[in-house]
Amino acid sequence: MNDYFNNICLLVNNNPLDQEIFGRALNEVSPETFYCIATNCQAALEMITIGHFKPDIIFVELDMPGMDGVEFLKRLKSKPLYKDIDVIVHTFRKPSRHLEILEAGAMAIYSKEYYYEGVYNILYLYGLPPFGSFHLN
Repeated sequence: MNDYFNNICLLVNNNPLDQEIFGRALNEVSPETFYCIATNCQAALEMITIGHFKPDIIFVELDMPGMDGVEFLKRLKSKPLYKDIDVIVHTFRKPSRHLEILEAGAMAIYSKEYYYEGVYNILYLYGLPPFGSFHLN
């Protein structure tokens, strides 16, 4: 993991309440971090690979419509240019997939329901530096 990011975080999540919780927590932990939201894994992968956008850290939901978080990880990590991006996967419904998630390249798994303190703690734990936001669908 990087000691200091270039202050770019990507959230891949299609739930507006989760997006709000994440944004508030990130703003508290790392107010200088710029973050983007992709509402599905395909859009996130295209933003990164086609749009040449390289976030320092990605927080991705496991259960997404279409491509899920594990498939996203596998595709992202298969490209040498993006192997070093830190990815945290969120799931609280499928703890049986934790090994599969880690083997696909996740650096961590957040396995609780979205709530402010939990998201704050995981972001703080993984060292985001001291936010602006734009939204991609």
